[in-house]
Amino acid sequence: APSMEQLEQVARAPGADRAAFLRLGWARYAAGRFSDAAAAAREGQTLAPGDPEASYLLGMALKASGDKGGAAAAFSAAAT
Repeated sequence: APSMEQLEQVARAPGADRAAFLRLGWARYAAGRFSDAAAAAREGQTLAPGDPEASYLLGMALKASGDKGGAAAAFSAAAT
């Protein structure tokens, strides 16, 4: 499995796609870096508006960081 540093390099590279940010976001989430995971999810949303996985990841990260309202909004976006 790639290291966190490798995932960050891929996400920072020119032409990085939503998948790169989602891989990075899930790795950050698993490492307990919830605000960083939310930032990666938001980048994924920017690259692919309406992507349900990016919204779900954002919801999970916000829920873990205690932002229940933001999490609910993100989960709602993921479900539509």
